Amino acid sequence: MTDEAEASALRLRVLGRRLVLRAPAAWLPALTVDWARCLDHADAAPSGTLLADDPVEVALDPEVDAAAYRYAAQTHVTLAAIGAATGRLLMWHAGAVSTPDGRVCALVAPSGTGKTTAVRHLATHGYGYVTDETVGVTPAGVVRSYPKPLSVRTDAPVKGSLGPDDLGLARPPAALTLHRIVRLVRVPPEAPDVHRSRLERVGVLDAVLDLVAESSGLVALEQPLAVTARMLDRTGGLFRLRYSDFAAAAHFVDDLMARSGSTADALGADRRDAGAEWQALGVAPDSFVPAAAVDPDGPAIWRGSYLDAIGTADEVLVLVGAVPVRLSGIGATLWLALDRGRSVPELVRLLEAEHGPHPRAGALVDQALADLVGAGVLVRGRLPAS
Repeated sequence: MTDEAEASALRLRVLGRRLVLRAPAAWLPALTVDWARCLDHADAAPSGTLLADDPVEVALDPEVDAAAYRYAAQTHVTLAAIGAATGRLLMWHAGAVSTPDGRVCALVAPSGTGKTTAVRHLATHGYGYVTDETVGVTPAGVVRSYPKPLSVRTDAPVKGSLGPDDLGLARPPAALTLHRIVRLVRVPPEAPDVHRSRLERVGVLDAVLDLVAESSGLVALEQPLAVTARMLDRTGGLFRLRYSDFAAAAHFVDDLMARSGSTADALGADRRDAGAEWQALGVAPDSFVPAAAVDPDGPAIWRGSYLDAIGTADEVLVLVGAVPVRLSGIGATLWLALDRGRSVPELVRLLEAEHGPHPRAGALVDQALADLVGAGVLVRGRLPAS
């Protein structure tokens, strides 16, 4: 690298990876302040174990408007970091804070629903700032910090950017472990009082669906649904926090974080629908229809290809491509029965054995199969060879 190139670059450490951010030299002073907590100092203790790969190169377009380049840097670095960590980390669109001893609370939510506001409040009330954008965690629960500059709304058309030091946010310790996962749900101020601040524990399939919806790079992990469910087990499940004013609801986070271990019996939590047991169903390649046997008018039904599946006592969650499909009742029974290709009459018999005789069993199975084939969960084909 030439001296000139080195002078117009920042070396960063984010989500356990080294990145080199290249920008016009005139932008470097402000970017250095913004990204001060992500600067890669060779003698600094790593946040988690640093992944030993070549640095990822990120270049800002020098034609970006001067008022927008600091926010543009956030976007470019985040996308590059997510790409580099895909297949290695569970990643969610989430803010995060930590206790002084390194226990992390992830605050999962879509854009524009209060993550940054919540993080700013907590990181000035006893917690350390981990990130306001992307939480990355290993399957063992180690959190890779991403203390990026925070996105702030201004009068300009694009969001502004302020570093955590500018905002007086506390620093977390170097070693971080995921302790709780909270799904933020901000409700309008005019909502009835009963809906303003409430914490409820979410059942396992609902929790996995919530996290899948806010995940990045999930399908690149082995057994992505099972990995997600295991992380929920490790952290006591997913808690959904409904609030209007986060400052008035922050005590729920305090209560959750005060509880040790993964018992999840947090003070004040609504215990309805509390975490049903689940099992990993994995992938059974023999249940897929062979390419040569695919036939839209065939007499047999097979599972379509899928990446992972988990089940509870009465439901199944199947990941078809990047889309999770939740099956219950007849749909779950049919999918579980299809460990190989089966004829429709055989499936009707299996269904009646499971649920009891029904005068319209054939019609119900036909309708369920049509829906599941239409969704790509099942496929028609020829019967397997004897």
